[in-house]
Amino acid sequence: MNPIAMAGYLFFDLPARNTPMEKFRADLEREGDKLSARFQSAGDTPRNHRSLTHIIGIEKWGQQRLKVALGEPFIDEEYDGYRPSQDTPWSDLADMFQQTRAETIALTEQLAAQPYDGKIRHNSFGELTVGGWLKYLNGHASGTALLIR
Repeated sequence: MNPIAMAGYLFFDLPARNTPMEKFRADLEREGDKLSARFQSAGDTPRNHRSLTHIIGIEKWGQQRLKVALGEPFIDEEYDGYRPSQDTPWSDLADMFQQTRAETIALTEQLAAQPYDGKIRHNSFGELTVGGWLKYLNGHASGTALLIR
């Protein structure tokens, strides 16, 4: 296993093991509420804008990957096509994050109803479980949001 794939296993898959889908849902909801409040109060700066469009793009891209567990085909692509345009107004981005996170939370409900034992490829971290993907998406948004002030 290459070092980046090993990091994916250690930081996402291993901690997600045996975690019920309800816990992922609650964690995504709680962190999403905190992040939404942060984004609503943050200033519209170029750095904040780049960071939030990145967060939204990665989360939408990750949703597409998670849909493989629900029977959709795997699409081997980068996240760029999911990233909102740089000319999207800041107020729209804050709302867009809330909608995107709500879609991820709804996806956890679908995944709970249709368990998937396989793994889905992440472009950098290799093969991740559904739980690993959910842990990654929540952690990615929280970590990147630290850049937003």
